[in-house]
Amino acid sequence: HIPAFFCANETWIVPQLKDMIEDSVEWIMGTQEVMQGQALSFGESDSVIEIMLIRHLKGGCQDPYTWTVPVYRVSPIEIHTQGQCIDAPIVISIVKPEGGLQFAFEVDGEKTSFSKSFEFVRTFSTEGTYPIQVRTIDSQGCQSAQDAEIQVFAQPELPIVEVEVGCQPQPGNV
Repeated sequence: HIPAFFCANETWIVPQLKDMIEDSVEWIMGTQEVMQGQALSFGESDSVIEIMLIRHLKGGCQDPYTWTVPVYRVSPIEIHTQGQCIDAPIVISIVKPEGGLQFAFEVDGEKTSFSKSFEFVRTFSTEGTYPIQVRTIDSQGCQSAQDAEIQVFAQPELPIVEVEVGCQPQPGNV
C-alpha cells in the first residue's frame, strides 16, 4: 500500500513483498535503493517523494511501477500569551491560523484533546517558567508541535505606607 501523501516528519515502513516464484523485487526511493521493511522518514525539506517498485521477472525482464507522492507539512503558527501572574487566568491564543487546522494544548503534563479553539485558558498557583506545547493537526491529518514558555510572576505586595484622615470637602491621602 502506497499512501496518497506523506506528512513531514512521518515514518513510513517500506512494505515487505514476498518473492514470487523465481522473481524478486526492489524498492527505489528517489535515486537510492531501500530495503523492504526499512523505516523511512520525510523531513521539512522534502516536498515530493518518487517511489519505484521494480519486479525482476524470470528471464531478465523488469516490470517497474512508479509513484510520485507529495509531502505535506503544517505551517507554523504564532502563539501569544497574556496575563502572566499567579492566580490570574493566562490566555494562550493562536494567531492567524490556516483554515481547517485543529489545536491541542499541553502544559505541566496536562493535555487537551484537539479542537478548533484558538484560545486556551490556564491558571497557575505558583510562580515560575512553564513549558507549553501547542499541537496542530490539519485537514490532511498531518500533525506538528510548537513549543513555547510562559513565565508566571508573583502578585506584587503593596503595603499601605501612610494613611491620613481628611475632612470633607478635603480628601484624605493613602
